[in-house]
Amino acid sequence: MHMPCPELYGNACSSESALLFVREVSRRIQHDLKSGIPAPMFKKCFRILIALDYDVKKALRDYHIHSKKSNLVEGLVQIALKSLHQLNKGYDDVKLECSKAEIARKQQLAQEADEIEHLLASMDITLSLNQKPLNLNKLKECVSALRCLEVDIDLQARLAFEVDQMSESSEYSDMNFSYGSTPLSSWIKVIQDPAVKTVLSAALHCDGRICMVWGSSLGWLVFYAALTIGCTCWGYELLCTLHEFASGLKQKLQLDHGLVQLQNADLLVSDLSNVGVLVLTNQCWDAELMQKASTKLALELPENAVIIEYCQHLTKYCDPKVHSAAEKAVLEIVATVPVPVSWNDSQIIHVYRKVAGQI
Repeated sequence: MHMPCPELYGNACSSESALLFVREVSRRIQHDLKSGIPAPMFKKCFRILIALDYDVKKALRDYHIHSKKSNLVEGLVQIALKSLHQLNKGYDDVKLECSKAEIARKQQLAQEADEIEHLLASMDITLSLNQKPLNLNKLKECVSALRCLEVDIDLQARLAFEVDQMSESSEYSDMNFSYGSTPLSSWIKVIQDPAVKTVLSAALHCDGRICMVWGSSLGWLVFYAALTIGCTCWGYELLCTLHEFASGLKQKLQLDHGLVQLQNADLLVSDLSNVGVLVLTNQCWDAELMQKASTKLALELPENAVIIEYCQHLTKYCDPKVHSAAEKAVLEIVATVPVPVSWNDSQIIHVYRKVAGQI
């Protein structure tokens, strides 16, 4: 099997290119896992993917401690090439290079910018529930800044180190801290769904009602909600690294404190009494955290509040036949909207309305 000379793709490429290269290899392996391959090959691909993830995080943690960027870049490339070798796929067949990964990334970002502009320009009414015009330049600036941040090698290294420390010192497993992102166009598709738009308007109609994001990461959904829906949005993020970078971006974007508030705290301590919209970034939350979160929102979230989640855990609290039985029906399903996200080309977003009742 032909393998490229490591020197071509080691120190000569940027750290961002190396990181994108690793992510593209990971994405290709995940694509294989979803393609209905035979069981033995599935197990092999899964093992390789787990090893790839482990080795990359270890390399990032080591870089955070020793700050040897040249070693990191070469290390990331070699980790990815090792995975390809274990898959018995020729490099020419996979058609991946660090430089090509970076070019593909730029093309993706340009396409995303075009989609955002077209989507916003084609709307016949404002997204903002308070009828303030959308700040298109601010939205585009926000997306561009976030895309740059997520491939910042120092952020990723510090994040890998903190997740490792947090999973050892807290009750939360590292699975709860998995990173992913949602394109602005996907968020807009969700809130522009006719049924979702109706309940959003009703939920935020009362004075003082806010939007809240549990697991706000770099601030993606907090900024999106504030700049599109036009309401105050609070984000709760437990990881200091993500919170600090998000706070820096908030300052850079000059977002008013009354519009965006970012809390470096556990979502379980949040006050839901005036929340009209609650977003759960719960795709990778473990069962224990999900149970605590769902119990909290069932007990504390006001009636008619809207809940948006990335999986379908909360569907078990819905029963369309017994909405009048308060002890059984806590939520009602409003819509399911398939959208592309960083880890899935068609993630099903579930949207609910809180009805009277407790779990």
